[in-house]
Amino acid sequence: MKIRRFTAPDVRQAIRQVREAMGADAVILSNRSVGGGIEIVAATDYEDTVLEQASCQEAEPLPERRPSSNASRDESQKPILLEMRQEVKNLRNLVEVQLSDLAWGELGRRHPLKAQLLRRLIGLDLVPELCRQLAAQASNSNDPHQIWQQALQVLTDLIPIADDDTLTAGGIVALIGPTGVGKTTSVAKIAARFALRHGIHSVALVTTDCFRIGAQEQLHTYGRILGVPVKVVQDRQALEKILDGLLDRQLVLIDTAGMSQRDMHLTKQFAMLAGGGPKIRNYLVLSAATQSSALDEVVQQFNRVELSGCILTKIDEAASLGGIVSTVIRRQLPLAYISDGQRVPEDFGAARAQHLVHLLTEYACEREKGLADEALAQAFGRAINYAHV
Repeated sequence: MKIRRFTAPDVRQAIRQVREAMGADAVILSNRSVGGGIEIVAATDYEDTVLEQASCQEAEPLPERRPSSNASRDESQKPILLEMRQEVKNLRNLVEVQLSDLAWGELGRRHPLKAQLLRRLIGLDLVPELCRQLAAQASNSNDPHQIWQQALQVLTDLIPIADDDTLTAGGIVALIGPTGVGKTTSVAKIAARFALRHGIHSVALVTTDCFRIGAQEQLHTYGRILGVPVKVVQDRQALEKILDGLLDRQLVLIDTAGMSQRDMHLTKQFAMLAGGGPKIRNYLVLSAATQSSALDEVVQQFNRVELSGCILTKIDEAASLGGIVSTVIRRQLPLAYISDGQRVPEDFGAARAQHLVHLLTEYACEREKGLADEALAQAFGRAINYAHV
């Protein structure tokens, strides 16, 4: 193995020296910052089999074999090889950051209006993939305001909206979702609005929540205030029997137990709602205050039961709406209603894409001001291919 040391003012120049001096097959052994630049140690004429064993070491264990002098030598080399792999990984990350910064800077120089648009879009807390999609569909106008309005219009058109109106059509509707997202309050709001339109004898409430202490009492309290009956069920057979007895009601709302997307009992709840008998329309209740990564996981798990749409709650508590907007677009989950407060039934209404985008831009004003170039570079510079040394 031939080993050489290179120093340069930055990573790109150091890698160029390695390529020119040792060729494209050179492997980086280590890198560190030194006075005035960076130092890289590279090697050639290494044994491919040794490196392959090191790369496969963590994927699957090697079969047992008799001790030998070669085996002992390989064992002694393992810590060195693992350290080499970590050094290569660190260098890869360093190069990735450098290239991301260069890509973002080059974009700003060549296409300043597009860079400005991407800055404003990422300020909405939308995922980078969606930001790139919106920027690509904007026109090549020289007017920044016109480009911004076009991007917002494209975003508005991408947000899926449910085409059915439970407040008008009625039916059997179940609200499902994680704990604490506001399912019971949403049930009360829908029931109150429907009763105001069609009378209290047109609505009935059902709860399957037999887990949480006080959950049934909360719904019973709403039922007494509204003057509508509240039924409690524990399994699919009881649910079918109750629903058969409520056929004279235009709207039957089912309040389900709040469960984590990782709860083992979730499958049992899905079976209760998806079994035979009357057709139940399921609406997923999501909190706008939930983190974007958790929102995507929730939708993925609850999508195992047929969903008619979703109800977005706690808009007034969210620091940003970019996460929920990105999720419903990515998962193509239609928005039915939004809730922005605890008042029953005032803080509740049909979802409108244009209104949601308006709220999205209002929430993002302060976030956009403090958005650093480093964050933008990391978000949009990762499309650059990794350098191969």
